[in-house]
Parts: sequence; C-alpha cells; structure tokens
Amino acid sequence: MATTSRTAAHHESPGTAPPAYLQGTVLWVSGGFYDVQTERGVVRCVLRERLRKNLVYPESRGRRRRVQAVRKQEIVEPAVAGDQVCIAPPSSSQSGTEPIGTIEEILPRTREFTRQAVLGHDRGGNTAGQTIIANLDQLVIVIAARQPEPRVGLIDRFLAAAEAAELEALVCINKLDLGLSGDLDAELAVFDDIGYPVVRTSAESGQGVDALRGRLRDHVSAFVGPSGVGKSTLLNALQPDL
Repeated sequence: MATTSRTAAHHESPGTAPPAYLQGTVLWVSGGFYDVQTERGVVRCVLRERLRKNLVYPESRGRRRRVQAVRKQEIVEPAVAGDQVCIAPPSSSQSGTEPIGTIEEILPRTREFTRQAVLGHDRGGNTAGQTIIANLDQLVIVIAARQPEPRVGLIDRFLAAAEAAELEALVCINKLDLGLSGDLDAELAVFDDIGYPVVRTSAESGQGVDALRGRLRDHVSAFVGPSGVGKSTLLNALQPDL
C-alpha cells in the first residue's frame, strides 16, 4: 500500500491504513516487540500504549465527554501473530542499531484461535481468553508417532476448539521414521472417516512433506501441538528459509 505525504489522521475506508501509515501483518511477538511484514519488508515495532487501555467516560448524554479514568484492558496481548495492523514507520531521525516503528491500530479480526485462560471476572461476570493467532482459517494439529507418546484425547480437544472457532482442521502425525503402532493408525483412521484429513509425515526423511504442503496451499494455517512433536522441524522442511 502506497503512502503519501499527508499527515495520518483518519481512515480513508474501514480496514485500511490511513495516509502515511503502513498496513502489515504481525509475524512474531516477543518481549514487547512486534515484527510486522509490510510492503517495505519486515519492520520491528512497539505497541502504542493507548492500545492497552480503555477510556472510561461518564454516562452523561451530553455531546462533550471528558475521560474519567483509564482502565487497563483485560487482554494478555493486544496484538498477536496474524493481526493486520497500521504502523507508523520508523523515523529517519531515530538513533540506535535498529529503527523501531509503532503499531497505531489493530484492524478488526476475521477469526481468532483462543486459549481459554481465565484472568478473573469483571463486574458483569465475563471472562477473558488469550488469543494465540488471528485471521487464520485452518488449524494443523501435530502429534508424534513416538517421542513423545501420542495422546489422542489432545487431538479431540484441538478439534473441538477448531470447530468452536469455525476453522478447518487437519491432523498431522509426524516422526513416522520412529514407527507407527497399529492401534494409533486405527485411531487416526477414525478422524479421516469423520472428515478430518490425516497427513502422515517425517520431517527427518521428508516423507509426506509435499502432501502437507499441498494441504496448506491457499490457507492461513496455525500449527499446534505438544512440545517435542517436531512442529519447528516440519516448518523448516516446508520452507527452509523460514
């Protein structure tokens, strides 16, 4: 998206970046920094502090309103991987080893995958959940054939979460090079029979990687699963320069 020399103040239309801002996708969040993919490349950003706060107004119906209080939002992280954001690019006058941009706005999400982390109840009795990734349309549930031992019940939980979020889902059984038991193979066949594709892979040998790549085409996918099942190794096999 091209920028202009005008000062950014208002959106030209909903869901787009104002002039002089860049629109991009959050790729990575760590330690209060956000790597945002834009047309100019990846820009490291910080979050504008006001995005972490709610402004509390009196209940007066008058046209003029004064802020009575500033309340911290009950959100674990306001921006997550997959979010579409508007950023103010780094200033040319910044000093330091790496110029830093600023996330000025988080655009509305189409979907989100949420870990139900109860942070407490507000006065209305509502609870907050932790969004893991935004604007995806497919969940890839990765388990290992062995090491760690597979837990079929965990697949059920992820599939239920995918259904609740209206996401497509598939099951990826990795580490086939370590051997696949007959019992697990039979249980995986049940998922296939009820409409959840099962892809069998070995990131070490490359078996099944092309089949998985085909399942990812034309989707925005998130890989989920226990630690140690080979998610990072699979991603590197799918895209070596990741």
